Amino acid sequence: EQLENDYGDNSINFIDYGAGSGVLGIAAAAVVRDFNQNKRRSKKEPGATKSINAVGVEIDADAIHIANNNAKMNQVEMVNYLPTLDSLDGESLSVVMRAIQKKRNKALKSLPDEMNGPIFDLCVANILAGPLVSLAPTIASLVKSGGEIGLSGVLATKADSVADAYQIFFNDVTISDE
Repeated sequence: EQLENDYGDNSINFIDYGAGSGVLGIAAAAVVRDFNQNKRRSKKEPGATKSINAVGVEIDADAIHIANNNAKMNQVEMVNYLPTLDSLDGESLSVVMRAIQKKRNKALKSLPDEMNGPIFDLCVANILAGPLVSLAPTIASLVKSGGEIGLSGVLATKADSVADAYQIFFNDVTISDE
């Protein structure tokens, strides 16, 4: 229902920042795929289908390969990218630079310029509190006005610091322990 009510006939731009295995982006793409299949099967509820542009961003090259493979195995379209180098702190930059020097990672690409801006309706990030806090400006810069974020992987003792970092960029930041 939220998919139909909140996004009407529009395409949804979804980004999983710190994608790891790609599970959150794959799940989002699968929800849209299943929604469309159910719409086509249902004669009672005709209506427009949805489309989703699901992308992942990850500093770990092995995880990018795994996430791309997982998307194929789950029959959804989701492309995973390295972050842009200017968005990285020293430690993350070192990880990415080591990864791109390996021959098997030469085909990996950074998030394209046309996606490196406030175009995403939804952004999820399931990473630790420290990186979430430091990534707040980067993540916020990817979400369009009125877009939503979902952050997880945060210990209860760190939740307030993460919320504080994002309240600068978003009006309705709430903490849930669900």
